[in-house]
Amino acid sequence: MNNRVFISSTCFDLIDLRAELKVFLENLGFSPIMSDTLDSEFQTFHDKNSIETCLLNLDSCGHVIIILSQRYGAKLGKAGFEDISATHLEYKRAKEKKIPILFFVRDRLMADYDAYRKSKEPKSISWVNSDKDLEIFKIIEDRKTANNEDDNWRWIFRDSLEIKQRLIQDLKPSIDNLRMDRLIEKGNIPFITIQKDQEFWLEGNTKIELRLRFTNHGNQSAINPKIYIFDS
Repeated sequence: MNNRVFISSTCFDLIDLRAELKVFLENLGFSPIMSDTLDSEFQTFHDKNSIETCLLNLDSCGHVIIILSQRYGAKLGKAGFEDISATHLEYKRAKEKKIPILFFVRDRLMADYDAYRKSKEPKSISWVNSDKDLEIFKIIEDRKTANNEDDNWRWIFRDSLEIKQRLIQDLKPSIDNLRMDRLIEKGNIPFITIQKDQEFWLEGNTKIELRLRFTNHGNQSAINPKIYIFDS
């Protein structure tokens, strides 16, 4: 399975949260892909700029985590891309590539979004300095009105603990598969493989041979199998 998880958010304001999630995901067996971490499996391409490199790394992931707080980020229009922020672009790319998205909005941002929808007055929001800052609301709105009803879930979080709890639920099938893989790799789970040979002779001198070979794998032996053959 693809255990690469791309974490998309603004970096400077969420540096502690991103670091926590990196360790958390690694302990579960995932490979968090982060452009701001030296020991991440984030790949670099010498013939691509930083934005193209991020998008190519995102394309190779099995899941994308989007985290919105109270910062939209710089727009990329002058760099030759759509004039939106990197997080906004990465969200749209994940939708385009149909990569499963785990979407988190900080509770304070969601409260500001709800208040702005009612009043349309940005002056009451302390962190809004220009119309650019309000663009973050467009990401929330896009998620809310996603065409695919199975793809518009968004989770409100207060702190990193709530994100981790949600990820354990949403990533459970992948977590179970990764745990099984690790147990098998370490030889800590018993299982057997079976090889079978058959031989058939022509009528008149019919002979049927059935040979089964059982091989135990790992540090522990699987339960000894019993085979019953019935002649019907």
